[in-house]
Amino acid sequence: MFKHMIPIYLLETFVLFGENANLVKTAKVLNQTQPTTSRQIELLQSHFKKPLFKTVGRTKQLTEYGRQVQQYYKKSILELRELQNKMTSIPFANEKERLVLAARSEILEKYISNLNFKSTVEMIALTGNEIRQRMQNQTLDIAVLQENFETYDYFRKKLFTSEWRIIYPESWKARTPSKNSIPELWIQEALPLPFASYDKDLTTLKSHFVKKANLPKFNIELIAADWRIIQQAVSKQKCWAIVPEDFAKAEKIIALPTQSLMHANNFYVYFLKSLAKNKDVGHLISALS
Repeated sequence: MFKHMIPIYLLETFVLFGENANLVKTAKVLNQTQPTTSRQIELLQSHFKKPLFKTVGRTKQLTEYGRQVQQYYKKSILELRELQNKMTSIPFANEKERLVLAARSEILEKYISNLNFKSTVEMIALTGNEIRQRMQNQTLDIAVLQENFETYDYFRKKLFTSEWRIIYPESWKARTPSKNSIPELWIQEALPLPFASYDKDLTTLKSHFVKKANLPKFNIELIAADWRIIQQAVSKQKCWAIVPEDFAKAEKIIALPTQSLMHANNFYVYFLKSLAKNKDVGHLISALS
């Protein structure tokens, strides 16, 4: 009946034309131009020896033979559409997905490697330049980058967004520099003084505060304890601390904002737009914020 295998898209165009009996309507359903639809119909005709169409005035109509061919293929095309719809709605389990996540080695080790993901996550340690190159090629699903990288392919969320405060006893005010509203100067003055933190590893505090202050050494006495105990210790004029903003509300305490220590150290997580509703992406953002 036909010369060789007919492309499915030509048969679908032909079946739709038979249903609509109009080139304009058929092109609209296929979301393409009328000339494209017309060329597809002419190309389909080349596969058959008998005419499928006849011209009546300015319109093209199916011949009796064309109607028989259209009915013959219509059932198969409908079955194919149903199969395609079922494929797009199959609920694949998240744990079978494989995601590629890249970050600097220290970020992977300190913050990400111990997190539990539902999917299979391949973690790769890369430099910032390597991450940007992989993102440009879209070969990364998730990336943690220490800069605001402009991209249309990835969504971006800021990490480590908690507001922190330097808090110290009110009685120490005379021992600090006159410009004690500047956190960097206060930290330099406070180096020999007792310091408290509920972050026992000091990973976040070292990275975001002390190192960014360009200090020659981290030479202070550390008191690691529950934040409520630390707050009491500061109130009793025994130590200073860096705590989240909500924890800094207490009497006999002076609190300094830390934005000047944080502004140059922002991290962002980037993820492909197709992963906007991925639970592992949400888990990562929540754990690092």
